[in-house]
Amino acid sequence: MDKLTIEKKINELLGTRDELLKKIRDLDSKLDDLLDKKLELESDKVKVICLTCNGNGFIRTDDNRKVICKTCRGKKFIWALKFEE
Repeated sequence: MDKLTIEKKINELLGTRDELLKKIRDLDSKLDDLLDKKLELESDKVKVICLTCNGNGFIRTDDNRKVICKTCRGKKFIWALKFEE
């Protein structure tokens, strides 16, 4: 294989990888939406504001960068079991 052929193959594989990563992100988003809908139907679950990011969906790092909250994954809320006495 010559250099040009290798570079072409690399570019093709990078393109395929990017397409697959986009599909995975889309599938994750759809799955997350379905899981939320399922939890909304469960009477023992409630949505609460994420305590880690205070409902912002992101937190600030020590060097003041915005990063997605790892607890709620940017959704601003988490699911919890309803407390009943």
